[in-house]
Amino acid sequence: MASVASIVRSAIPGVTAVVSDNSTNPDDAARLRDFCARQPPGTVDYVEPPKPLAMPAHWEWLWGHIEKAVSPSHVSYLTDRMVFAAGALAELVDVISAFPEHVVSYHLDHVNDASSPVELVQTPWTGQLLELDCAKLIELSSRGVIGDYLPLLMTSIAPAETVGAIEQRFGDVFGTVSPDYRFAYRCLALCDTVLYLDRPCLVQHGMHRSAGVNYIRGNINEDAADFGRTLTVARFGATPEPAFETISNAIFQEYCGVRHELGGDRFPAPDWRGYLTANAIAVERIEEPEWRARMQDLLRRRGWTRWDSVRHVAGLSLRMAAYLVRNPAALARTIKRQLWDRPPGTALAFLLPKLGLDPRIREDLRFESAAEAIAYADSHPRAPTRSAWHVDQLAGAGAIVSRHRGGPGDGATDRR
Repeated sequence: MASVASIVRSAIPGVTAVVSDNSTNPDDAARLRDFCARQPPGTVDYVEPPKPLAMPAHWEWLWGHIEKAVSPSHVSYLTDRMVFAAGALAELVDVISAFPEHVVSYHLDHVNDASSPVELVQTPWTGQLLELDCAKLIELSSRGVIGDYLPLLMTSIAPAETVGAIEQRFGDVFGTVSPDYRFAYRCLALCDTVLYLDRPCLVQHGMHRSAGVNYIRGNINEDAADFGRTLTVARFGATPEPAFETISNAIFQEYCGVRHELGGDRFPAPDWRGYLTANAIAVERIEEPEWRARMQDLLRRRGWTRWDSVRHVAGLSLRMAAYLVRNPAALARTIKRQLWDRPPGTALAFLLPKLGLDPRIREDLRFESAAEAIAYADSHPRAPTRSAWHVDQLAGAGAIVSRHRGGPGDGATDRR
């Protein structure tokens, strides 16, 4: 209901929310159906699949319904644990009105509400509108470099024509395992460029219900278990090492799946060193001891050493240092944020508790509920900055084709 409300409150003509209720709880379905019926006429269309469906099948069924019943110019999937940030949907509609033929991706803030107190993590952003080279994004993924710029349909808006072209080329839109990343890589396969609005347009919450987040941590909740039970193919069968049970390998599953579907040389084979690095990073995030130990042992057997870990950290540190030298304002901002502000999500806020130290997290970013955190995010968005690490890395990789809109203090279009 919060997701629907975040669309309706924007009151943008021509924007329709199609609510596909895949719930198995009759009481919840009745509440949601009644809530949708109370919305302004023409803004919300409540539908139910003929039976409860697995996630990929549900996404596929919904696209078929939208295509026939709505005939939209553009489509985005907003999940039940995401809401549009205040003003974000209006800005996105402006972007797709100016660039109707492009897929537009964006990123999100999130609310850590799996425990109490609830914490709001606000991501850095510049407000730039960047045109990205799909071939470069594919190359980065082949080396295990994955970013929020990828056009997942739940963090992007796509022309219906592009979605239809994916369906025609591949036989369906979303595949059989992770529909978000399968769509993203199929999109990169067919498009020359995509647009990336460097702004957190969504706020994600309900982290205790997230199958993906809990799988990252090695905690198999009921939602993650249900996702696994409904799979019709091997979860990691297309990857170089199917025994890696990590979120990185789940993404490589979709990359390798599209590579196999496509044929040719547009998708290079995964770089083995980059592949191991991505899985090693994912293993460090696993909290369940036995699972983590099992994955660490597999890493060692597949060639990952302590020297590789040192080399990765050293390389990352050098790249970060070079970025801060190029952007001295970012250095001052980073020091202040890490040492004095210390909001949730910073590196020291994560590391210091592991050393038994009180990180002194900002109390104004701690809340009693997710609803309070989301309301704060709407009224107190993080200010945009002139530079950001993720944008600098895209530029360094040669992925930025053009800047259709600059960040703070820069209104010019920079064609490169």
